[in-house]
Amino acid sequence: MEKEGAVKAIFFVMIPASKIHNAKTDVHLQLVVGNRVVKTVETEFVGPIN
Repeated sequence: MEKEGAVKAIFFVMIPASKIHNAKTDVHLQLVVGNRVVKTVETEFVGPIN
């Protein structure tokens, strides 16, 4: 990938049911290369509460 390039990826994030307390749960994802965090993305999981 060239510098300043972009990659499109699809992946699953597995969240234990014990960590989901509301219909909307904040999720923070980190892209780690080696031992360095190069990007953090914040999003929300929207789904049913068990």
